[in-house]
Amino acid sequence: MAFERFPGAITFNVLTPLQIDAISPGSGPAGTVVTLTGAGFSPLRPDNQITFRGISNTTVPVTALSATATQLTITVPTLAESGPITVTNASGTASSPPFTVVPFPASSTVAVNVTSPVDGATVSDGSVAVSGTFQGPANTGITVSGVVAAQDGNRFYALMPLQAGANTLTVIVTAIDGRSATQTLSVTSTGPAPVRVSASPFQGLPPLTVTFTIVSDRPIQLVEGNFAFGFQICSGGTEVFCFQPGRFSITPNTVPASLSFTYEQPGVYEAQFNVIHADGTTVTKSVSIFVQNTDQQLQQIWNTAILALARRDTVQALQYFNTQAQAKYGPVFNALLPNLPQIVASFSAPQLVSSSENIGEYVVGRKINGTNQIFFIYFLRDTDGVWRLDSM
Repeated sequence: MAFERFPGAITFNVLTPLQIDAISPGSGPAGTVVTLTGAGFSPLRPDNQITFRGISNTTVPVTALSATATQLTITVPTLAESGPITVTNASGTASSPPFTVVPFPASSTVAVNVTSPVDGATVSDGSVAVSGTFQGPANTGITVSGVVAAQDGNRFYALMPLQAGANTLTVIVTAIDGRSATQTLSVTSTGPAPVRVSASPFQGLPPLTVTFTIVSDRPIQLVEGNFAFGFQICSGGTEVFCFQPGRFSITPNTVPASLSFTYEQPGVYEAQFNVIHADGTTVTKSVSIFVQNTDQQLQQIWNTAILALARRDTVQALQYFNTQAQAKYGPVFNALLPNLPQIVASFSAPQLVSSSENIGEYVVGRKINGTNQIFFIYFLRDTDGVWRLDSM
């Protein structure tokens, strides 16, 4: 018996075996971006199921930030524990060398050092800029005689009104666990300066619109300067064009009682004013403006509090709540203590809804009995300058 044979071809897709050869870095706190290097990864991010070891024998899934066939980048989730990172896709399952989850860096010292003005200084103005450095853990608050100071790294700044004569200024640094440090200084004011420039507000969240008020004891001929000295915007391809959006010059007929400028990006800006009088004299004034993005700070507060709850450490977790919230949620956490790890593991990452200088509103999701539900969480900045959870 004879058979007729037809030509043909069979195509096989040979999958590269999945393997993880290296992890970098090998340790870090929640939020650390980690790179996995190996082979057999899917270039399509969702096709790689990635999990960290979680608290209380759970696993914590994450989605890759980026993916190629040989590299994945991921962010360490809040509830991760030390251990291997596991990747599963069509090529199989592989585990990385152990990753060590470390606590958020904390300072064991709370201290303050006022660098300006010096104790006993005499100023010829009705206000004084108080600045200096501080030490403390994340979310340390600083006040100067009850005014919450702006922060930039480990530096602080507050513009303080003075009465004519002797003034006592008290600077207090407060950590979220209640530790504090205080420095007091005396400043004497000879009274308001003949030429003054004030800013309101001098700190806040972007976009921040600041109103500058100019007062002089003599007729003003011209005001020129820069609302954001040293800041410029550049664009272009082979030829780059730059301009300074904060520059201004106001002629005599248009000098208003106040000027406004909107700061779109976070940063510390110096607003400079050259006040030129009709008698030919010029007075130069400058004001510091602090535009702050608190989202990262508030996210860290949430992550640290949730991590403590996942470990059933309600005492530590309640440190991140204000007094009213501690009274409200303390009994609730104790009642839920056996199930806290599973409850907090079901929360999604918080998403920013709105924020202001002293309030942060976020939303988190959680699946309950198969139904997705959302919960609002609120952060308030207390009078000591420390952000704390108010409700969740």
